[in-house]
Amino acid sequence: MDLEDVESVLTECFRVLKRGGIFYLSIVHPAFYNGAWETGATTGASGKLVSSYLTQGTITNRFWGETKHFHRPLSYYLNAIADAGFVLRHTEEPRSYDGKNGNCDLPLFFFAEYST
Repeated sequence: MDLEDVESVLTECFRVLKRGGIFYLSIVHPAFYNGAWETGATTGASGKLVSSYLTQGTITNRFWGETKHFHRPLSYYLNAIADAGFVLRHTEEPRSYDGKNGNCDLPLFFFAEYST
């Protein structure tokens, strides 16, 4: 998600990985990366405010200094990895909760295991 040219990287990963090798993908879940935490006024429940999820674009992140993030929906990654030749073996969207603002019903990360 921080690479502009994902397709070339995936093609090269597939090329150098031996037959039967495993490729792991781990990213911040694109559905919730750019959302802001919101708390309901009456319920106090927390959640992420998400907008423009399906629109690809560049986001400037200033958390650790200025960096670029290339937002793409999850389907983009799944299709790009399949197009590179990998076969999906398993995915996870683990529950996340930070004890303060989090909502354990929102997956903040996405993990996938692929094979050649």
